[in-house]
Amino acid sequence: DQRRKEAWLLSELSSQPADRDIYVFVQCPPSAELLDRLAAYNVKMVSYGHYHASKLQRVGDIDVVGTPPFTFAGMDTSPRGFRHVQCGTQGHRMDLRPLASHVTSLSHTDKTQGSVGPWRLEWARELPVTNHRASPVVWNGLVLLSQQDETHDGHDGVLALDADTGEQRYHMATETAVKNNVALSDSGFAAALTIAGKLHVFDARTGEMRWERDLPGHPLRWLYTTPVIHDGVVYAGGKAGCGAFDLADGSKQWYTTLQGGFDFQPCYAGPQVFDGRLLIVPLQGKGMAAVRLGDGAVEWESDFRIKYQSPSPRVVGGLLATGGDYTDLGVLRAANGEVMWHFPFEHKYVCALTADESAMYAGTPTGELQCYDLHTGAHRWSFRVGDDLMDFSPYQMGVRTILAEPVIDADRLLVGACDGWLYVVETATGTCLDQGFFGAPITSAPSITGDRLYVATYDRKVYCLEVR
Repeated sequence: DQRRKEAWLLSELSSQPADRDIYVFVQCPPSAELLDRLAAYNVKMVSYGHYHASKLQRVGDIDVVGTPPFTFAGMDTSPRGFRHVQCGTQGHRMDLRPLASHVTSLSHTDKTQGSVGPWRLEWARELPVTNHRASPVVWNGLVLLSQQDETHDGHDGVLALDADTGEQRYHMATETAVKNNVALSDSGFAAALTIAGKLHVFDARTGEMRWERDLPGHPLRWLYTTPVIHDGVVYAGGKAGCGAFDLADGSKQWYTTLQGGFDFQPCYAGPQVFDGRLLIVPLQGKGMAAVRLGDGAVEWESDFRIKYQSPSPRVVGGLLATGGDYTDLGVLRAANGEVMWHFPFEHKYVCALTADESAMYAGTPTGELQCYDLHTGAHRWSFRVGDDLMDFSPYQMGVRTILAEPVIDADRLLVGACDGWLYVVETATGTCLDQGFFGAPITSAPSITGDRLYVATYDRKVYCLEVR
């Protein structure tokens, strides 16, 4: 069957006029071998549906385009929608058209109330593209926003805004989208990892590129993870493998292949450093592995499996709080992977997670924030959010979802939800102290620095609020 299909495809391609633009549609992401074969013809685009995710890249002269489903949200939490492609004599243009469940600021702008808790609106800015799951990173008078360009029009990368005014300071461009946060060093180096597997280290003050490295498997990687900078080294990768690179010059110290070098399917769960000696890497569908920072050797592996919906585990003291499989919640010892406790999670799975020294807080696709004792797993309280304005929860429609990591601020939590509200919740009781409406889904964690609060929404807006 495969040979017959290959013969048919090559026959069809060979029979086309040399000046005819060709568009190829396939089910799964194309392999490097297929793309090499198609490069011999006038193929302009290869479009695919699986893995139900948004991924745009150019490989050679071919646009390779993945699109989330029309009928439910994508595996990478892209909203359900469709790709709009216009073809003409000057080539093609494309965009992702998300579908809203309810009226949002995607069609009605300026709906924010401009206040929540003690914070009041200082400024608001519309971005060229969305940051989706990547949070605003505030550093040295700048707000760094990872950018995801659904038009493939040159906006991918990292956008830096002035923290006081919201004015653009620079744009550090990348060839594909940066799906998660940048990592920062005390010396002002910033690291951004693209979905295709290119690591960029740049000067956070100016956006000037210091060095770039292609991780093994580039450009066909699926990396939604945040790099880690520790003690002059940047660690980057995902479930297929991670590497260590000298922060100053990019020289490779080691690269360890994990999970057979296979990382298809999107997963935002990224590496965590423990005790200055281990890098704990979530291995989607398998478990977790801890590799030594010095040489990349595997120290331990755990079969406490996570899925592509899982958020990053959280290291608190010597404990590792994590979701697992579709229905598990648990805590492991970070030093050796030993499971301290776990139980079936009745709220489908964990899609947002944070923890402090006494509790873990788990967001769900059933619209609830659940609080559990970190040491025993005892349930403390639940808090419920409203209906999603858009569908972001994989394979679902019309649900309630918390995708953004809750942010701990003293004795309160800031909880952004896909209903467009930011909630201030008391950590001890789960009581809602206040809430503010932002008009569009909040799919990334807000950032607090000093008296300021920065909130990004899916409709390409970022807000600065200040205590007054």
